[in-house]
Amino acid sequence: TSAVDNCDYPAEVQRLFCHYAAFGMRGGSHNRLGLANFGRMMKEAVELIDDRKGPTINDLELLFTKGKRKLKDATGVEKQESHLHYSDLLKVFKLIAQSHPKCKKVERWGRFKGDEAKVGHLLQNHVLASKLVKKLRKELKASSIDARADAHILSAVGFIQRAYRAMVAF
Repeated sequence: TSAVDNCDYPAEVQRLFCHYAAFGMRGGSHNRLGLANFGRMMKEAVELIDDRKGPTINDLELLFTKGKRKLKDATGVEKQESHLHYSDLLKVFKLIAQSHPKCKKVERWGRFKGDEAKVGHLLQNHVLASKLVKKLRKELKASSIDARADAHILSAVGFIQRAYRAMVAF
């Protein structure tokens, strides 16, 4: 399982964001997350949506809208973006954690307190507990520095062994 103190923690959230942002997009754009893919992410999160006790998918979509950036156009008129950037998604996670019944009770999570503890609880027990994240976590481990270094060392050892065997057989 993932741990908030683990250095892979942000990578898992970033990888999840990129996966859903690119889902169904032409060209595989993965820097902005639309409402439909945000809804899909929230539906796949473990025990996040509860139509009886809340939040419902509609509540989460309202928080999505609340978390979108506001931009000013050339005339100075303020408009809201249609998609979330990664930093906006983190703000939305904070809004969800503040309103989710299971997260409201959390005051301490590992070394975190207050809102950070609530967000940690939300991510750990709901968002990062999905089946997709388990698959993404395997991909992240395979591309980690340690895994790449091990693969490089094994390749070099194989090269040396083949060269030695060729020399001894000669």
